[in-house]
Amino acid sequence: MKRGFTLIELVAVISILLILTTIGLNKSSIVENYRAKQDINMIYKDIRSARNLAMSNKKMATVSFNKDNSYTISCGDYMERKRYSQKIKLMSKNIENIGFTKRGAATQNGSGTFIFLLLNREYKITVEPVTGKVNLKK
Repeated sequence: MKRGFTLIELVAVISILLILTTIGLNKSSIVENYRAKQDINMIYKDIRSARNLAMSNKKMATVSFNKDNSYTISCGDYMERKRYSQKIKLMSKNIENIGFTKRGAATQNGSGTFIFLLLNREYKITVEPVTGKVNLKK
């Protein structure tokens, strides 16, 4: 009796391993894309939260975007820096900082539009002048 594997058995096992590895790699990119989409929603919700923070603390709140795929939320003594996916590109912004007054209205220079690009799709986050309402368009 021979103790060993035939060439066909080895090829079959290697093929199965390659298929499983390929599926795993594809799923990881799917997960990364999903997380990036969640990050855009997180940015939108954080801008809305900054507005609510300004109203509840009765102090001005700002959201500032940095060049290293991060943004900073500040209101009085509170300051938080958050990162978002490298897959998201900040393509255009017509304002430097988003600002909200203690009544939740956008500051004079704190309203405008941010355009993010993810997988060749644009996402626009707009802060309305006067009211401070935050919108997300996909």
